[in-house]
Amino acid sequence: MKGGVKMKKNKTLIWVLIVIAVIVALLLIWNFGFRTGNSIFTGYAVGDNITTCPYCGDISESGRVDAADVAGFSNNYGKCNRTINQGDLNGDGCVNSLDLAGFSTFYGKLCTSIATGVIDAFSSPTGADVYVDSSKKGTTSLVTGLLRIRDVVSGSHDVTFSRAGYANTTKLIYVSSGCQASVAYAYLQVPCTPNCAGKNCGTDGCGGSCGTCSGNSTCENGQCSSTCIPTTCSALGKNCGTWSDGCTGSLNCGTCSGNQTCSSGICSNQSQPSTGSIYAVSSPSSAAIYMDDNIYKGSTPKTITGLSAGIHSIRITYPCYYEYNASVNVIGGETVNVNANLIVKPSICRGTALSCNSLSSNGTSACLNQVGCYMNNVTCMGLSAACNTFNSSSTCANQLNCYWSC
Repeated sequence: MKGGVKMKKNKTLIWVLIVIAVIVALLLIWNFGFRTGNSIFTGYAVGDNITTCPYCGDISESGRVDAADVAGFSNNYGKCNRTINQGDLNGDGCVNSLDLAGFSTFYGKLCTSIATGVIDAFSSPTGADVYVDSSKKGTTSLVTGLLRIRDVVSGSHDVTFSRAGYANTTKLIYVSSGCQASVAYAYLQVPCTPNCAGKNCGTDGCGGSCGTCSGNSTCENGQCSSTCIPTTCSALGKNCGTWSDGCTGSLNCGTCSGNQTCSSGICSNQSQPSTGSIYAVSSPSSAAIYMDDNIYKGSTPKTITGLSAGIHSIRITYPCYYEYNASVNVIGGETVNVNANLIVKPSICRGTALSCNSLSSNGTSACLNQVGCYMNNVTCMGLSAACNTFNSSSTCANQLNCYWSC
């Protein structure tokens, strides 16, 4: 037991001596380098500012690599999984002798003039491709999970991590100009496959939904179950029609009898109208309409209203067409359609007879009593043997004192 305690004390002492040695080395570098102007600061004269950022070491973020950063560098010396802000200047994930040279090179330099910044991208698992604003910058180390991205324009950037078999992860990172790195950590997740098989509600296992239950139903084990008690027609005060039962079904509350009608779910008596209508049409149209006692009602097409329920006679006439006659049963509150397809009368070529014309003023009977005479409206006309020989309207019209008539 005492041996173990002694060994632990020895290890602690060794680390203390290492830290002291690093501090002393850095102080000696500073003393002999900056004070004497030695060329230990490769490529830089004493007092020059840092204008690029391959390495830095401004751990304290004071804008200058100075004694304030020595302690931070020393505390992380010999440790891995460290960032550039913790002293890992060369990006291998560990703070070691390789970083010491860079740290000493920039000791005493100003970092404020650097126009670009650094992103330290860490992924778990390691080996992820890293994209900055859709531009691939490399792959995180399989050992440390780190990818150091230098010379990044200051401002906001989308850093995306991509690895086969894992869902992409994107982080919004703000990069400041200078040597201090902006750190982006990504813990990649295995993609989730939604599954709603056999479900009509609840979660799909990936944060999505398989549906929701309607009404008063609840979701149990992916299935909607009803806890609703349906209402009744009596409870609703209905005796006709179809209505919701208050759950997911419907209620058939019956039909009304006789002349009753269903209004808002209640049967009520409705008196039968005492009058109806006739809608009369004809071919050709504009034919005269006569109802019952030869009362003229207008011309087709026309709706004749205010007719008492029962049987009515209708007559439809048109010049040179046989008239249409029918009996129509008018129903109260309804309209009956009458469609008269009139048939044309045959026409012949007629001629004027002066002997018949002289009878015009004596009336129809006097005209009809004369052989070869007939009444055409108010004129007594006579047949002409010469005109009768023409059997078309065109040839008839070309003959003197002849005309075409039905």
